[in-house]
Amino acid sequence: MPSESLIRWSHRGLFALVAIASLISLIISAVLVGYYNKHGYPSHHTHAYRDRIRILLVASVWTMAWALILIIGFAVMGTSAVFGLITHLVPIAIAFLLFLIGVSALTGLTDKISCSTSSETFSKCKSVKGLVVISWIDTYVQWYAVVPRADSMIASSSLRL
Repeated sequence: MPSESLIRWSHRGLFALVAIASLISLIISAVLVGYYNKHGYPSHHTHAYRDRIRILLVASVWTMAWALILIIGFAVMGTSAVFGLITHLVPIAIAFLLFLIGVSALTGLTDKISCSTSSETFSKCKSVKGLVVISWIDTYVQWYAVVPRADSMIASSSLRL
């Protein structure tokens, strides 16, 4: 069984990575939503861009809030039952699904668009592409936060039986 210190430090580090990626995604998506609300969304697929960017904004806010809760929680009560499997697996799994839905939909909408081609580009095209990149990074980090933790918890619980 890992030591309490190792659990606290590893979880804080992992959720710090999640928080950093989510903060960047939060900033980019909030700026894009604000800009497009003021100046209008791209003329092609107006509602599609609006919905996908807003899903990523919601995912970023959700993830950022839970990452901060979990970082502070693991610093204070790292091995407490309050911060057990369900407490961090469920919110991060929800965040993972929100990011996966939003970023895969936005990728499908923008993957054939080249921001350097004048006929295909739109206002803030590179920012939207940047949001796609950081959101995929956040999705991968959250996958790492969910899957190995679930595997190790299942393995440790089966050893006790």
